[in-house]
Amino acid sequence: MTLGETALLYAGRGWAVFPVHSVVEGACTCGNPKCKDPGKHPRTSHGFKDATTEPAQIRAWWTRWPDSNLGISTDASDLCVLDVDVADGKQGRSSLARLQEAYGPLPDTMLVRTGSGGLHYFFTRGGEALKGGKLDPKEYPDIDVKAVGGYVVGPGSRHLSGSLYEVEAHEDVLVPVPDFLRLMTQRKRSRPQQAPAASTRSNGRAPAHRGRQLQDGERNDGLASMGGGMRALGFDAQDICKALLAHNAKYCNPPLDCEEVMKVADSISRYTAKVPFGGGVMIPRKPDPWLCERPVDERIFMHLLRRAAF
Repeated sequence: MTLGETALLYAGRGWAVFPVHSVVEGACTCGNPKCKDPGKHPRTSHGFKDATTEPAQIRAWWTRWPDSNLGISTDASDLCVLDVDVADGKQGRSSLARLQEAYGPLPDTMLVRTGSGGLHYFFTRGGEALKGGKLDPKEYPDIDVKAVGGYVVGPGSRHLSGSLYEVEAHEDVLVPVPDFLRLMTQRKRSRPQQAPAASTRSNGRAPAHRGRQLQDGERNDGLASMGGGMRALGFDAQDICKALLAHNAKYCNPPLDCEEVMKVADSISRYTAKVPFGGGVMIPRKPDPWLCERPVDERIFMHLLRRAAF
């Protein structure tokens, strides 16, 4: 199958495609001998913004540039692709192992082996505007997310090494973005493994755990903020879930389904507790009622956040 035919195949799935420069005799077809991204950057004027599912335009592109690599716009195709980079000694594979150890195996979905030996896991965003970017470079170096505002080089394309991008598994399977990855993406992954700080300000209003009613549209964020403050101080999943369920019943208008609240608690509990900027630990004498209903005993040390208030 030619790259033009492959482009038409993916366009038939509703994926917007466009031509990308290729590699000929070890050089990028852009003609720049110092090209920093050979065989990977767009061939059209507006890059992935030119991507389309229109067969006539796709045929015209690959008639004009039959050797073009295939670009798939994750932006216009409602895709989210987890990009595991292993080129030039990069640590993507070990980062992927840590990620799956923390959150469980990735679900079966379309998997592409890149020309450099890396991996592209394809997921559907389900209409969510998830932004792309790097995962935490300290915790998970060399793993990127391609979503809104991004693209990937597709199967059949040729890498600078001479190897092809090839579908390795589940070519016809596309599953939703895993919950943990969605959470990281929604939070823009600036510090994905740290719990959100317990804030005492929110647009001039009292935070959720100070007794303010949470209306439809702010309930999830409010409970996540409260749970983040608890996790940052060292509380475990059971305590966080218990507190969020109680807060949901009393302050959410109307209350969320218990199952949804438990999902929020489970996601928040995966974060690592923060260590205070100034160092040191303490045992709070009188934690706020929202923190937990059971007394704090001497076995439980709470890491104090700079902005946490007791």
